Amino acid sequence: MYGVYESGCDCSEFFISESPLAPKGGWYTYAVREQTIKSLVRDHMPYSRVKERMREDFCLDISIGIMWEWFNKQAEQIHFFEEFEEWSAELFSGVLCIDEVYEGKWRIFMATDCIADIPIAFMVAEKADEEALEKFLTMVSERGIIPDVIITDGSPLYKESLREKWRDVEHQLCIFHVLKGFNKVIVDYVRSLKNRLSRQGNKGRKRKRGRPSKQAQYQRKRKKRKKEDAGFIWEHQYLLVKKHCRWTGEDKENFTRMCRIIPALRVLRDLVESFHGLFEHDISQRQARYRRTRLLNKPDFQRLSCFKRIANMIPKEKFEKMIVFLGYENLDRTSNHVERTNRGFRMLQKTRYKRRTVRTIVNALMHEWVYLMKLHPLYDRPLEKVQPCCSTVDIPDRISVKKAA
Repeated sequence: MYGVYESGCDCSEFFISESPLAPKGGWYTYAVREQTIKSLVRDHMPYSRVKERMREDFCLDISIGIMWEWFNKQAEQIHFFEEFEEWSAELFSGVLCIDEVYEGKWRIFMATDCIADIPIAFMVAEKADEEALEKFLTMVSERGIIPDVIITDGSPLYKESLREKWRDVEHQLCIFHVLKGFNKVIVDYVRSLKNRLSRQGNKGRKRKRGRPSKQAQYQRKRKKRKKEDAGFIWEHQYLLVKKHCRWTGEDKENFTRMCRIIPALRVLRDLVESFHGLFEHDISQRQARYRRTRLLNKPDFQRLSCFKRIANMIPKEKFEKMIVFLGYENLDRTSNHVERTNRGFRMLQKTRYKRRTVRTIVNALMHEWVYLMKLHPLYDRPLEKVQPCCSTVDIPDRISVKKAA
């Protein structure tokens, strides 16, 4: 029995019996705390909605301040995050995706493993500079995580820091960001062609008063047709970067008309296909280097005014970092995995308008990653049976990076 009891002696004091279901001096049981934190972490509910749920489902009127205190105190327990750190270090496959996400004045470094599909580490810093990155990499290294390959975007922040920290690591640049920059160059070039076409016929003397002559009428119709052609080119510019396997019959007809208007677009389309062909999955690094050489030395491509910008995007040293994934069987060529983790953090912040301090951001991420750990299919697997990437024992393909034959 649990309750308030009066002492049987003459002191007339009262005492409260302790219950294993609730903390000493607490008003709510551990089950209530767990259900509240589940609503915040698993269901991503705002505190006001959690308060309504607890009132409607359990007839409990819990203040937002108490829920806030429960959430932070559980994350700040000594051993709360240790299990995740040990588990992620044991499952690490050898591939590290690194990126940063911005939250107000804070910069949050994120590291994930795209093969094991797990987050690895995070750090909140005031600036995204080399000093903060060095501190973050040191923190990752101290956990015993030694990567074989690191995937990042094209930010110059990672250029030297990674080599200084791990000399033998291979650096894969995100192909998505490379192709994004390439497509921007193509669109800019198409815009210049479109503007040049629409300006044709604007020069010359001003129109005279009175009825125009036949030649003036012809020039006016020709000018109108040029503007229509320019609009058609701009409306269907996506065909220059759309994959050919996804073209419809209508797309083929529209592209044929575009080439009749501006014949240089056919050469531009060949350039796009050649550039995308540098990063196909079913080729070797040697074939990729050969294709790059052919692309840079083709005379038709060199005549395009945008070719110099494209050639500067794939210098020899930088291109070697773009094709690291071709030397592996199961390596991602993009940093999309860590980008998805960043978007998950954005969704996490969407319903938490007051979560803007370092303490609250760190605690929220720890709660989220511990929850993701328990949902992972490899969570129930004994950690001692999972060999780290530096071990000589073979581990399953799904959690290890494999060199191509």
